[in-house]
Amino acid sequence: MKLPSSWPLFITFLSLLAADQSIGARSGASASLRLKSRSSPAVDDPAHAAHALFHPSFTEYADPPEMIEDGVCIPDWEASLNVVGLSAIICVILVIALLVPCFVIVRAPANDKEAVNGAPSYGSTASSSSTAAPREKRPLILPLDGMRTVLVTYVVLIHNPLSVSETVQPFIIEGWPMQFFFVLSGFVQRYVIEGKLLYFDRKSAVKAVIRRFARLAPLYWLAMAVTFCFILLTGIQCTTPQCRPLIAWPMNALFLQGLMPMRVCTMSDVWIGNGFMQFGANGSGWFTACLIWIAICYPGLHNLVSRCYKSQLLCIGALVAVLTLRMVPEILRPAWSEYGAPNGVLHLYSFAPVRLLEFLSGMLAAQAVTNLPDCLKKWQFWGWIFDAMMILSIAAVGISAKYFGNDQHYSGEYYLSSCWCILCALAALAAPHGGCGLLHRILGSWPLVTMAGFSYATYIMHGAIGSVLRWKDEHLVYFPMGLISVWLAGYFFAVTIERPVQRFVEVQLGFRAAATAESKAAES
Repeated sequence: MKLPSSWPLFITFLSLLAADQSIGARSGASASLRLKSRSSPAVDDPAHAAHALFHPSFTEYADPPEMIEDGVCIPDWEASLNVVGLSAIICVILVIALLVPCFVIVRAPANDKEAVNGAPSYGSTASSSSTAAPREKRPLILPLDGMRTVLVTYVVLIHNPLSVSETVQPFIIEGWPMQFFFVLSGFVQRYVIEGKLLYFDRKSAVKAVIRRFARLAPLYWLAMAVTFCFILLTGIQCTTPQCRPLIAWPMNALFLQGLMPMRVCTMSDVWIGNGFMQFGANGSGWFTACLIWIAICYPGLHNLVSRCYKSQLLCIGALVAVLTLRMVPEILRPAWSEYGAPNGVLHLYSFAPVRLLEFLSGMLAAQAVTNLPDCLKKWQFWGWIFDAMMILSIAAVGISAKYFGNDQHYSGEYYLSSCWCILCALAALAAPHGGCGLLHRILGSWPLVTMAGFSYATYIMHGAIGSVLRWKDEHLVYFPMGLISVWLAGYFFAVTIERPVQRFVEVQLGFRAAATAESKAAES
């Protein structure tokens, strides 16, 4: 059932959700990934389905593709690739035009006295005792950086089954690393910023959002541009998940797939994820889109969590409530949220408000660590507890997938947010005591921590780089060459684009000057 394209999108969507509640139980057969080909029967194999996402031979056809007609979907935009690309460029310009005035307003003056005096780098809040937090030097949580490296590698392997042997593929469980990344992001941001600023005011909030945007957006847009140029220059027929749906290009350029991960009336026989907006136009970007919307909410969330400052009972109660609320979509599993089902229209797996709950749980976990009494923080064996919790968490991933049926088909909840909160908290508690715990040492080792510095660039660019390598020579994506190539490309883009842009923005906003002043004050 196609929706009239002339209707306002949100009004139509809300009416569909209301009507869809009466559809009934979901089809059990649609819960498995299914790949159909004109020359072969349906294949119920996740490895083949993932293979199709990156392997053109699975998805190119000489005749026009069949369009989805069953279930509920929004209409795709039928236009030429040139028009689609131009519209995406215009959307990027609109976003930048919206941010530039905000950047100019909060930009630090040339003789930034606040920064020179060592004021909090997020804004002019040092003079207010209600907003300035105690300036404490917090130890780096190196094992969490190492985990970021390991799990980004895991995600790259998931998206490129050619790099994984057939004996290992049954042990690959998709989707769960993303839940950890959202919890980790919330934990680290709260852990770092809380030591500098207890409450955000309006100016410091805008600074924080712009700083985060400068970190995430440039490579996100670059990955889209590389993918689009690859499609144009190679002349690949626009029937692949890399190209379709066409409406995904302008929508994703505006980061709207994080708010509207919706099913689009597009090809039904290519790859089951091809019918969802968030998996088109560099599908890995849905994660960044969610982080962008969460970054906009972060100052308000930070101020809210600060109400738990030195109130451990309130903090733990809020954490339990958030974790419980996060489980609700997965427990209910409404038919309209199912990935790939005829009745599925909104895939909650990539829905920013749902992922925000994981992020918020990480923030509350960081606050709970701060509120612990000093006698517990000084205990020297947290590293060994971290090791035990790491083993239990990995085992819980398999249990959740095998016995509870948790996967990426619904909201991406593996009932593990609490595990990741505890794991992050243990890593923070063990950080001041150095090398206690074997896994704690390994994950905090220099190679893994160093690679974490360009893990985001590797993640966001791996789809586009993999497509180029595969087009050049399919053997380039086989293990270990494909994995090494993607990480080298991530390093290149982090050094040449991500870090220079972030450095420029931080200098203009006064972050770098504040950091320099703090280091000088510490030395004196």
